[in-house]
Amino acid sequence: MINSLLNILCLVFVMTVAAGLGLLIFHRMKLSTGWTGETLVVSAGFGFIAIIYGTACLASVSMLSETPVYGFATLLALGAAVGYWHWKSSGVDDRCSNVGSVAESSGRWGRWLYIVLGGMGIVLLLSAMAPPLEGDTLHAYLEVPRRYVDAGGIVDLPYEFFASLPLNMQMLSAFALIFRGDQLAQMLTGFGMAIGGASAAYLIGRRYFSPLVATLAPLLYLSTHTVEYLVPSTKVNLGWAFFDLLAVYAVCRWAFDDEHRDRWLLIAGLFSGVALGSAYMAGLTTAILGTFILTRTALESRPRRISLYLLARRAVMYAVPALLLVSPWLIKSFIETGNPVHPFLSSVFGGSSFDKKPPYDGPVGIIALVWDMSTQFAPFPYGKPIGPVFLALLPAVFLVKRLKREVWLALAFVAAYYILWYLFASQRPRNMLTAVALLGVIASYLLIVLAHRERILAGMFIALFTVYLLFEFSFYVRLH
Repeated sequence: MINSLLNILCLVFVMTVAAGLGLLIFHRMKLSTGWTGETLVVSAGFGFIAIIYGTACLASVSMLSETPVYGFATLLALGAAVGYWHWKSSGVDDRCSNVGSVAESSGRWGRWLYIVLGGMGIVLLLSAMAPPLEGDTLHAYLEVPRRYVDAGGIVDLPYEFFASLPLNMQMLSAFALIFRGDQLAQMLTGFGMAIGGASAAYLIGRRYFSPLVATLAPLLYLSTHTVEYLVPSTKVNLGWAFFDLLAVYAVCRWAFDDEHRDRWLLIAGLFSGVALGSAYMAGLTTAILGTFILTRTALESRPRRISLYLLARRAVMYAVPALLLVSPWLIKSFIETGNPVHPFLSSVFGGSSFDKKPPYDGPVGIIALVWDMSTQFAPFPYGKPIGPVFLALLPAVFLVKRLKREVWLALAFVAAYYILWYLFASQRPRNMLTAVALLGVIASYLLIVLAHRERILAGMFIALFTVYLLFEFSFYVRLH
C-alpha cells in the first residue's frame, strides 16, 4: 500500500513538473488560450518534450544513472516552480473559448459524465499499477529501457527489434525506471499518456464545439477496448496519440484563430516531431496536416509572390522542428541497421521486410475492415476492437442539418487517415488512435445535437451507453 501511494505521488509529481516546465515555454512564446485547462494541457506537452529529450541526452553520453537523473529532475522541478510563478503573476483568461455553439440544455449530463470519467480514471489507474500481462510490454517496450538503464546509456542491442525504432516513449520509461521503478514507468507511459490523449480531445471539443461535447468525447475515447488494452502496458501508441492530437489542436489554432497564428505552426511542428519520434504512425497525421497547411495557405487571397513566400515560410515552420525532433532516432537507426526508417522501406535500404499483404483487399475490404474492427478482434489475432459506438453514431451525419465546418474537416481528416492507414500501415486498430479520438469528438457532437432535438434519443443513449460501459468495464476489471 505504501509503495503504491508513493508511486501515485511520483506520478503526480512528474505530471505537475511537466506542466510547470511547459508554462515557461508557453510564456516565452506569448501564446494565449481561453481557459486554464487549455494552458495546462498544452504546457504539459512542452514539459514532456523536455523530460524525454533531456533523458535521451543523458543516455547518449552514458549518464543514465541515479545521480544524473535525480539532478536532472531537480532542475526540472526548479524550472517548473519558475513557470508556475510567472503563470500566476501574469493571470489567466478563463472565458469560454468554444467557437461554435451546440444547443444543450441539460447540465446534469455534464455532471454525470464527469463522475463516470472519474470512476473510469480510477479503474485505469489501478490497472496500470498492477504487473503487466501483455507480452510485448515485457519483452520489448519495458525491456529496452531497462537494458539501457542497466548499461547506463544507449548501447547497441542487435537482437532487439524495438531498439532501432523511435524511442521517445522508451526514454520516458527509462526516466521513470530510475526515478521510481517499473510501476511508475507503466503508470506514466500507459495511464499518463492515455489521460493526455483524452485531455487533448477535450481541448478540441471544447474550443470548437461545446463543453458538453468536450466531456463526452474523452469518455468515448477511453472506453474503446483498444485504448483500455494499452493503458496497463508501456507501449508507445498512447504517447504518440497524445502528441499527435496536440499537433492537430495547434494546427486548428493556426487555421481558425486570429492572433499569433503562425506561431502555432511552430508548436504543431514540435508536437508532430515528438509523435514521429515515438512511432512512425505519426507520419500519417504529419502528411495530412502538412497538406492542409499548404492548401489553406495557397487558397488565401494574396498576390502570387507573397503566397509563394508564405507557402515556403509556413512549410519550414512546421516541417523543420518536426524533422529536428525525429532526427536523433533516424540517425541512430541508420547507424545500427543502414535504414533510417527501419523496418520500413526495407526494399530500398535492405534488411528484413516488414511489409505485409493487407488481410482485407480491395474496396470491399476497406468497408469490411471498418465493420470488423468495430464488432470483433480484427484483424485477428492482433486487432483489439474499437467497439460499436462510433459505427452506431456515424449515420447521424445524415440526420443533422447544416453540419459545422469543423465537423466536415474532422470527417475529412478521419477519412484521409483511414485510407493512408489502410494502404501503408500495419492494420491494427491501435495504430489509428488519433482518428479514433477525433471520431469521439464527431460522434459526441452529432449525438448531442440529435438528443436536444429528440428527447427520446437522449434517454435511449443514456440507457444503452450505460449498459455498454458496464459490460466493457466488467470485462476490463476481470481481465486486469
